[in-house]
Amino acid sequence: MRFGLLYEHQLPRPWTGESEHRLFKDALAQVELADQLGIDHIWEVEHHFLEEYAHSSAPEVFLAACAGAHQEHPYRPWRGAGATGLQSSARVADALPRLI
Repeated sequence: MRFGLLYEHQLPRPWTGESEHRLFKDALAQVELADQLGIDHIWEVEHHFLEEYAHSSAPEVFLAACAGAHQEHPYRPWRGAGATGLQSSARVADALPRLI
């Protein structure tokens, strides 16, 4: 059986100047721990225009940071969902092969 993590980066109000930074630092710390525990893959969804529900408008950036933090075991990053109607097809075509 293989296990993975799924991130949507929920951030309820009230926010401070450091809230979003702390959210991503905590997520990367979780990825480092997951690496040590042998987690196989990381999923990241893409959402736009959702203030509290998901702070993940560029999943490839978070997944690239995860790849840098993930040292012990090889894993595959995955985009859980993409809002292709909000961005050019060239951007999506450029980003996806780098994650596979």
